[in-house]
Amino acid sequence: MLVSASYDKTVKVWDFNSGVLLETLEGHRSGVMDVTFSPDGTMIASASYDSTIKIWEFLPLDKLIQKALEKCGTRQLTKKERKKYYLE
Repeated sequence: MLVSASYDKTVKVWDFNSGVLLETLEGHRSGVMDVTFSPDGTMIASASYDSTIKIWEFLPLDKLIQKALEKCGTRQLTKKERKKYYLE
């Protein structure tokens, strides 16, 4: 996962491998200047030019994967892909 700060007042969560936008977090009144994950990866902190810091609950990986699959569609993995990800 990749998280980006944006001058459009949002925080965006992306799938790093596919480049698919998974979630847009809205709530700041000014551009967002910085974002970071909590050490355990369960929250995102964002800082804005509106002088606020917001803490966002981060979805568990399985829920993010499900959301990505819904946006990207699904397909069967090839044998090579299954082997790469140790699914056999």
